[in-house]
Amino acid sequence: MPCTTLLVGKKASYDGSTIIARNEDSPGGVFTPKKLQVIHPADQPRHYRSVLSHVEIDLPEKAMRYTSVPDAIPKDGIWAEAGVNEKNVAMSATETLTTNERVLGADPLVELQPAKGKPGEEGYVAEVPGGIGEEDMVTLVLPYISSAREGVLLLGSYLEKYGTYEMNGIAFSDTDEIWWLETVGGHHWIAARVPDDCYVVMPNQLGIDAFDLDDALGEGRDFLCSADLAEWMDANHLDLTLDYHVDEDGIIYPCLRTTNSVCIIRITEWEMRLLDKLELTEFSVVNQEELLIKVLGGNVEELQIQHQSIPHISTISNQLTKVVNQSH
Repeated sequence: MPCTTLLVGKKASYDGSTIIARNEDSPGGVFTPKKLQVIHPADQPRHYRSVLSHVEIDLPEKAMRYTSVPDAIPKDGIWAEAGVNEKNVAMSATETLTTNERVLGADPLVELQPAKGKPGEEGYVAEVPGGIGEEDMVTLVLPYISSAREGVLLLGSYLEKYGTYEMNGIAFSDTDEIWWLETVGGHHWIAARVPDDCYVVMPNQLGIDAFDLDDALGEGRDFLCSADLAEWMDANHLDLTLDYHVDEDGIIYPCLRTTNSVCIIRITEWEMRLLDKLELTEFSVVNQEELLIKVLGGNVEELQIQHQSIPHISTISNQLTKVVNQSH
């Protein structure tokens, strides 16, 4: 079975405990043996170097005792995967996730760039380390956190500083809370607190389907995120939120807005589903203004459509079909 994570809030469990659990898969035809270790503070590295990405990080002097489930044969690094520290804070890393071209165009993954040539030779280019990944996360975070929330913030700070070369979901729990973090591109991330009376079954896909950006950038009660997430989304036209407009007859309908907040087209429920489907496939690198210009023709000023001139759904459907056919 592919990696699958279970998250159970304290009011959804039989005994009132928080529960996080995950299985770790291996590629087809490959068996990766694991072992259980207790890592004492004296055994925790003070300078960490990733085997896969070669990123190097100085770690705090004070570390807590924690459990770890690393690879029994560490040829690809530690891969600690999961553990619990002496403050009863648990961490599971990671659930492999996905992304799209639009996000990666705005914030590329931070991958190892090997050296070219040899030092002293003409044209030599030094190696550029990659970011952090599943190999590293538990070792870098779990020995230093006193709560699940602290785990999110510490891992988030590493992602912002060093970046990552892969998309991952990470679970944290303490006696009161469970938090789930998802990476977004190379340096950005979002996280949500699992409600106490809920449980989550998380496969290999993005799972946070509703997000309160105001809370994440404000009090952070139920959501957290990278510090510049709002500015980054705005600068790269990544906010696809459907807004609402009231026309002259008092009718309320959802619409897409341009970056200057002009409502440019009414969207029916059917069209919303179709645009969403296209966004995830053919139009992942096109911002919403360009998408609508492609679909309807003309420029943004011409698309400031009044109620009486809104195109019929069949017209939009036909135009979308043409655009899809032309994109192949």
